[in-house]
Amino acid sequence: MITREIQLAAQIAGAPALDDFTVATTEVDGEILVRTDQVGLAATYLELMRADCTIPVPAWQPGRRVGVAAIGTVIRSDSPELAVGDLVQSMTGWSEYSAGPAAQYIKLDPIADPGYHLGQGPTAYYGMADVAGVGEGDVVFVSGAAGGVGSLSSQLGGAAERFPEPDHAAAQAQGVELLPFSCHHTADQIAAWREHFGTWLGEGRFVYPQTVVKGGIEDVPQAFLSLLQGSYRGNVSVRLS
Repeated sequence: MITREIQLAAQIAGAPALDDFTVATTEVDGEILVRTDQVGLAATYLELMRADCTIPVPAWQPGRRVGVAAIGTVIRSDSPELAVGDLVQSMTGWSEYSAGPAAQYIKLDPIADPGYHLGQGPTAYYGMADVAGVGEGDVVFVSGAAGGVGSLSSQLGGAAERFPEPDHAAAQAQGVELLPFSCHHTADQIAAWREHFGTWLGEGRFVYPQTVVKGGIEDVPQAFLSLLQGSYRGNVSVRLS
């Protein structure tokens, strides 16, 4: 299958621009073939595009597909695990089609808005419930509460504000404990979030702030830049036409 995908033209040093991305044509083939319906966007992607990436994972390289979370529909399957028409999630990034082994794709329950599956809830829930151990009666401060993680964390903790990156030395001097954690979530962490999120959403105790941009794969870089410029709120994704 011939597909178009978004690749990094060069690692970003300063402010990102459209010239940092290119639309490339490639061929994909594998046990499962999936048409991408929606791709997720996150501000943290910018760090992965920099040569001096500070996140402890390999930075994205020029000439390679970028992006992470995607939702799509199976259009060909050579595996008994997935059937044509199944809704699946993967980490295949910004591409019109993807292919690979069945284990690369997670079958999803079809819901009215598949974009719910692209949210950054596992990060918010794991950080608040497991790492910070927030409980009843705690006072919670959430920085950057307009974004994907913050907009969900603020509901989990019950409070939100805007604030810059914390001064680590000042925090330690004041006895404030900093608890960094990885966003590469386990299946158990993702399952815990989905279980609670589904319950709370059904009970009307929770809302899902999101912005869905509609367009082709070539429109994804501009949507990403608009996200970085503060044009969108909540969890942001692009629904491919």
